[in-house]
Amino acid sequence: MDWNTWKKSFDKWEDRTAKLLEVSLKSPLVLRPAAAALSASLRAKATADKVAAYVVGHLGLPTKADQERTLHAIYRLESRLIDLEEKLDEVPSHGATPRSAATTNASLEQHDAPRDERTLSAGGMTPHPLAELHGEKRK
Repeated sequence: MDWNTWKKSFDKWEDRTAKLLEVSLKSPLVLRPAAAALSASLRAKATADKVAAYVVGHLGLPTKADQERTLHAIYRLESRLIDLEEKLDEVPSHGATPRSAATTNASLEQHDAPRDERTLSAGGMTPHPLAELHGEKRK
């Protein structure tokens, strides 16, 4: 038997089988039991998932829902940290502040820091919060 003869017979078998399967798989006699079996297996899986979550939870281990809540909280914290880093990057450095930023920083510091003798002797401007640690005074 040569290749062409075998190929023709295979193609003929494939066409007949495809037509037969198409008709039989569209039949309600096949679809109803298949749908019932699929529904039953999905219900069994849902029950097994609930039992597994119950057992894992009572063993003191985190369930999938616990892990997802923790991951969500971590993502929120990470987002807030990134926002804070961006805000810190926008604040100019202590030594080379533009006039508008220096004015804004000074007004913010005056509202936050209590007025004492250092504030009055420094010409109305409050010292930088870290200046005391480094022994520096703001002029």
